[in-house]
Amino acid sequence: MDKKVDCDILLQYLQSVPDLFFLIDADGKILDAQHEPDAQIYGEAGHQIGHCIRELLPPATADVLMNGISESLASRNRIRIEYDLEMPYGVRHFESRFKPVANKNQVTAVIRDITDINTAFLSLAKSERVYREIIEKSPFPVLIIRKSDGIIRYANRAASNSYRYMSKSIVGTPVLNMYQRQEDRAVLLQKLDKQGFVANHEIGMIDSDGNPFWSLVSASNVEYEGVPATMLAITDITRQKAVDDLVRKSEEKYRMLTEFNSDVVWVYNVTRDRITYMSPSVKRLRGYTPEEAMNQPFFESLSNSSVDSVRRNLLVNLDAFAKGGLDESVISEVQQSCKNGTYVWIEMSTRLRRNESNEIEMVGVSRNIDNRKKAEAEILYLSYNDQLTGLNNRRYFVENYDRLNRPENLPITMVFADVNGLKFTNDVFGHSAGDRLLITFAEILKKTIRRDDMLARVGGDEFIMILVNTDENRGRAWIAELESRISAASSHHGLLSVSLGMKTKTRIDEKFDEIYKFAEDMMYRQKAFDRQRFKSDLLYRIKHDLFAAVPEEREHSDAVAKLCRMIGIAMGMNPIDVEELELAGALHDIGKIGIDPALLNKNDELAARESDEIARHPEIGYRILETVEIFSGVGKAILHHHERIDGKGYPQGLRQNEIPIKSRVIAVAEAYDAMTRTHPWHAARPSAEAVKELKKNAGTQFDVDVVRAFMDDVLPRLVQR
Repeated sequence: MDKKVDCDILLQYLQSVPDLFFLIDADGKILDAQHEPDAQIYGEAGHQIGHCIRELLPPATADVLMNGISESLASRNRIRIEYDLEMPYGVRHFESRFKPVANKNQVTAVIRDITDINTAFLSLAKSERVYREIIEKSPFPVLIIRKSDGIIRYANRAASNSYRYMSKSIVGTPVLNMYQRQEDRAVLLQKLDKQGFVANHEIGMIDSDGNPFWSLVSASNVEYEGVPATMLAITDITRQKAVDDLVRKSEEKYRMLTEFNSDVVWVYNVTRDRITYMSPSVKRLRGYTPEEAMNQPFFESLSNSSVDSVRRNLLVNLDAFAKGGLDESVISEVQQSCKNGTYVWIEMSTRLRRNESNEIEMVGVSRNIDNRKKAEAEILYLSYNDQLTGLNNRRYFVENYDRLNRPENLPITMVFADVNGLKFTNDVFGHSAGDRLLITFAEILKKTIRRDDMLARVGGDEFIMILVNTDENRGRAWIAELESRISAASSHHGLLSVSLGMKTKTRIDEKFDEIYKFAEDMMYRQKAFDRQRFKSDLLYRIKHDLFAAVPEEREHSDAVAKLCRMIGIAMGMNPIDVEELELAGALHDIGKIGIDPALLNKNDELAARESDEIARHPEIGYRILETVEIFSGVGKAILHHHERIDGKGYPQGLRQNEIPIKSRVIAVAEAYDAMTRTHPWHAARPSAEAVKELKKNAGTQFDVDVVRAFMDDVLPRLVQR
């Protein structure tokens, strides 16, 4: 392959990028200019050559540019300046770079409109919390540095991968380690304090291997971890600076510009349907050598989804080119094949031209935008989908439900669903248990919904289904099937119960908002009816699950309930209090449903941490019973049944009469039954030994009056086990 690139191709390349290129002498006279034909130029396009800067630009702007030119020529160094210029379409912010021409009193100037870059960066800096995920997945490195001591407190994935030191995270290390000159950080902070932001500040830095590189740094003041910090976005421009040094010197330097640029420059001969040039950077982009890429038919290199659009656009552009009406770059986004069998998203900037043989050629520049497209797709998914269940979210529903309002979809039935007891489940068993309830219900819905229907989670515990071609009878049948699936479902630490409401739309002129409101109202009426039944069912389910996990708990609970009743009668309690005391005895360990069954069934001695975990069961039981109206009276008795008379118990360390009398009774009844019952960790103790233990601890652990009533009136009537 002939790697020599003619100047015409390179000129086409320069004219396909948004930068403006000028050759200017010491007096500000423009000697040459290259830019896109439709580029936004101050003044009349095409009339700059031969004129002085002061003739073309406002005085203030001309002064800034002339000062930059003079400084570059005097120092024989590159100079970079920024300035504002009022264009016909508004004030824009520009960057100009000057470099002296060797052995001449002239400079090359590259001018770029960086307004949008500055605006995008500032918007990102001010929206750290909202766009944190976008920053984390950004392809360029982002750091957050604590101002007080210069310690790096955050590094996104790109920064962590690029600047990892000796296999250790960059977070927690001084940012000064990254600067070639430590005073550069002070200069950056001074500019930041003065301007409030810094865009595209050029700094020499050091990578994780100790190699120096040049970067463009944009900075903004932020607050991170509650203290002032600086956010840096870093772009490695080492290659760009190297290319800048080569531009405008010779044809060889133009060739290096194309071959060492990360973008791929190529030429496709449309007349002969073959690629005639491919820059070496195609190896990095697609894995092919330039020779391999050139031998591949142009359209075969595109994905199936891209071929049609590229063919269609090419035909349109060829027609316009033949008529002399196309003299501009055309930008498109396509997928192109890689050598490893995958596809990569690229942005193609192309222009048509005729070569020396009068054949039509398409000169193109391809840029890798794969990371950007993946980030856009993920952001789009997160915008319209619920992360927990994977269902569409409220935003998707609001923006799309009206598209189903078509005559061919009538009748349409809307079903509103609300998962009962979600807050109760979260409070008692933790949010992971509540999440499992929602996921279980979502999986049921996915199996019952059809492809043309709509399903969305529109609130914490609320779901909406829109069933097309479904009349009221079929809607009720669908709900019946759904309720059957719900009843058959099981979820650990939770009873799946759902209240449902529905409304059918039979006319196209009926408003969806009214259908929505009716279905929602119907659901809330059903929810009011289901609430107490759900809690009673849940309590039964909890007892069932506890006894299934720890079988001996059933006998223990029954025995404690019986002893509590006998002690209550012996102490002269009224019948209502006796009934409540017996119920509390039966339910005193219900909070153990919130404890890992493996821990409850452990045969070995418990570690301190494990004992603390089991000690949570009175509070869990209290929270469960307080939510069920008919059981709310026994909640406090259960909460305090492990308190001690001397104040050394739990969970609140109450003492003596601060402890409810029913709790004191349960404490004695449970202790006696526990001592005289066989457990995996100890054998049953004789009744006499258990009584001796109760007497020994009366007045410290147990209430004296309760122990006396147990010994005098209950013990003689107990049947020896």
